[in-house]
Amino acid sequence: ESNFAAFRFYAGKLREAGYTVWNPAENEDSEMSYEECMRLDLDAVVNKCKSVVLLPGEAWKNSVGASAEVTAAHVCGKGVFQMVDTENGGVSLKRIEKKKVTPYLD
Repeated sequence: ESNFAAFRFYAGKLREAGYTVWNPAENEDSEMSYEECMRLDLDAVVNKCKSVVLLPGEAWKNSVGASAEVTAAHVCGKGVFQMVDTENGGVSLKRIEKKKVTPYLD
């Protein structure tokens, strides 16, 4: 389910903390192609969101989609944060600093 359960869980945590959340798991249709989902996600990153928040852990680094979202956020001057679970059951946000973005060379 493409981490949708985790997206929903952590979107709820962010909302509880007072954030407004645009969540791909709530805005995509199972009938949509991967390409359609990515166009919707990247449009949100570029035109609607102030920041991108990643799920806890390092799995996002192996995701082409998450990497594209992070890169788009960085080149558009938006914040990128990693969610970190706290001991009291909440979450905190850790800033992911912009790394050098290099062009795609085949």
